[in-house]
Amino acid sequence: MLDALASVALFLPWWAWLLLSFASGVGFAMGWATALASLSAYGSNYRVLSARQRRMGRGLALLSLLAVPVFAVAGIAGLAAAAWRLSS
Repeated sequence: MLDALASVALFLPWWAWLLLSFASGVGFAMGWATALASLSAYGSNYRVLSARQRRMGRGLALLSLLAVPVFAVAGIAGLAAAAWRLSS
């Protein structure tokens, strides 16, 4: 298993893994910001929204909350791959 992960880490240079981690960090922050904004707008305007707009607001909030751990795991994996490349 470790050999398979090492072969993936050798796919890109260390600086590319750091760029991937940085981009994942930006995605992580944008996911939180989008979730906060959509939940705030969804909650404060709930009575005025149509049923379709409520579904869209709920979907946006759930998808953005789902993206947050995905970007977090991608960023941590990128940092681990960069560290692996630098150590070997």
